[in-house]
Amino acid sequence: MAGGIFLNYRRSDDPGFALALFQRLELAFPGHQIFMDVEGGIAAGADYVAVLNDQVAGCDVLLVLIGPGWIDARDEAGRRRLDNPDDFVRIEIASALRTGKRVIPVLVNKAEMPRAEALPDDLKPLSRRNAVRLTQERFRADAEGLSSSIKAALAETETARAATAAERSAALERETAEAARKAEAERLAMARAGAGLSSVEIAKLEELANWDYIKDMTDPQEFRDHLARFPSGVVERPARAKLEVVTWAGLDKSNSLSGVKAFLTEFPSGPNAAAARRWLDVLEKAAAKSREAADAARAEADAWTMASIGDAAAAEAFLRTYPRSIHAVAAKARLKDLRRKPAPTEAEAKQNKEAILGIAMLGFFTYQAWKTYPIVLEFFKKQFGL
Repeated sequence: MAGGIFLNYRRSDDPGFALALFQRLELAFPGHQIFMDVEGGIAAGADYVAVLNDQVAGCDVLLVLIGPGWIDARDEAGRRRLDNPDDFVRIEIASALRTGKRVIPVLVNKAEMPRAEALPDDLKPLSRRNAVRLTQERFRADAEGLSSSIKAALAETETARAATAAERSAALERETAEAARKAEAERLAMARAGAGLSSVEIAKLEELANWDYIKDMTDPQEFRDHLARFPSGVVERPARAKLEVVTWAGLDKSNSLSGVKAFLTEFPSGPNAAAARRWLDVLEKAAAKSREAADAARAEADAWTMASIGDAAAAEAFLRTYPRSIHAVAAKARLKDLRRKPAPTEAEAKQNKEAILGIAMLGFFTYQAWKTYPIVLEFFKKQFGL
């Protein structure tokens, strides 16, 4: 899996472009690969330089958003921010340049690429990096072009990383083979010595025989058992190296957060430790995003429950907070219905009740008159001889 993408920007210099670019990148890459600032902030008491360096170390591409005010941004005292060694923007860029990351300057609208003489020494290499441009008029097309460049850069980095891993694996295999050759030579030499072997020599022969038996296996437990049985043996180093290789190869690195942590605990400085730390960083961020998404979904569900039984103001507040919710259509329909049928005031409600009562009384008297009409008609006929 390719590494992350770090979005470096100055909040006082076209921050809207940074957010818009972040949202476009989320459409082209998995969300946990994209870093904007230090997610979650920097904990109290933490070394922020170390935190920023770690964040940049977990990425393969760093995007430097350069707006019209980037080169001359000033602090409260009027000093240029880039001249401050503790400036976050400077620390992130310098760390990426120092560690050989792919650094891509992104010029916003008509911003110009900074000249080397205008940059502090640790940022001067930035002036030699080929830049891309983001414009308001062609933002979507420019962002898609940038995404394609990032994908190509990540593919190159992953190819180089795989080649390096293959070289390390080949070197380890050569070292293991050489250790096995020496061990076999020692075993044969001791065998030629014939009888009269000491207990130490017998233990060594047993170790070499066991190593010859398990050295091509892929079960980590075989190598753990060997190391427990023969601590500080003649093949301890290749045995531990092979244990790390087979443990890493058999680890479910796609979603086993606990497995990666256990691997780092057991092999904190082995050849796969750096890759394990990158995986751990990715998995922890993915877990955090999953928790955030679950919390957001619960909050949205609660808000919709209140909006669905509330008044027009509740529906409006829901739509402002969750304009893209799956309940947005229902909320708009409810709001439209509430606006079309406003709740009556207390005086209007009283008038409506009186009108309804009057209509009911009129209906009652009309019904009574209809029932007595034949009797009244017969009375008048008799009286007037009709």
